Amino acid sequence: MVSGLLHYEHETIAEKDGDLPPEKVQALIAGLPTSFEIPRHQVVYEITTALIAPRVVPTGLYRRAVNLLGDTGLTDWTVLIGYFTCISLTLMAYDKVCSILFRPTTRRLAAL
Repeated sequence: MVSGLLHYEHETIAEKDGDLPPEKVQALIAGLPTSFEIPRHQVVYEITTALIAPRVVPTGLYRRAVNLLGDTGLTDWTVLIGYFTCISLTLMAYDKVCSILFRPTTRRLAAL
């Protein structure tokens, strides 16, 4: 399954390259609350959580994000989150189709 593979890759990268403990990575993937010691990391986590959820970014969080990231940094981060959300939704829409099209038993894969 495409999404399962992506989660595994993200877990590996977060733990090895991101130097995050496994419990924190698992909480992020499961959508559970977590926290970070570095203030910039915490505000990025909180602003991302607020942006991808169907709710408004609270004024206090917005002010902290601008204070820690700057206007340009917050804009860049928001655009990046939007881009990856678009990719994620597209992959989720075609997840079943991809798993059917790229099974080793299909002629389509054999033709590649």
